[in-house]
Amino acid sequence: MSQFRCLCSVYNPVLFHAYRGLLELGIESEAILDRPTALKAASNTGTRYAVQSERYSHYHPFVLEESQTLGIGIYDDRKVAVAAYNEAGSGKHIAMIVSSNKRLVKWGTNLYESYRADACPATEVDLNRR
Repeated sequence: MSQFRCLCSVYNPVLFHAYRGLLELGIESEAILDRPTALKAASNTGTRYAVQSERYSHYHPFVLEESQTLGIGIYDDRKVAVAAYNEAGSGKHIAMIVSSNKRLVKWGTNLYESYRADACPATEVDLNRR
């Protein structure tokens, strides 16, 4: 894998550890975190990297102001994972699609891009404001 993009709307340190592993491998990455998730990530030294772009030149974090109940992962434009949660914040999966079907990957990518259009670079967001 050479590229990973995701929309993350749940704070799960185990998941963030996996994301960090991708960064350590040098994989070009982009993450959109909703504001509540970004605030939690910023307040923990183990996950603060998720809202900072200084440490990894190949990582680009963004923040979406609105709380979400959706997660998206795109792997090299070859595979997509889309998860729905029962609530914002620390919700549990209620549905998940993982597919390499080209039509579903395109759908997931378009969905991701629609959220990306509304997101701001993390460097432009005041994560001290609750």
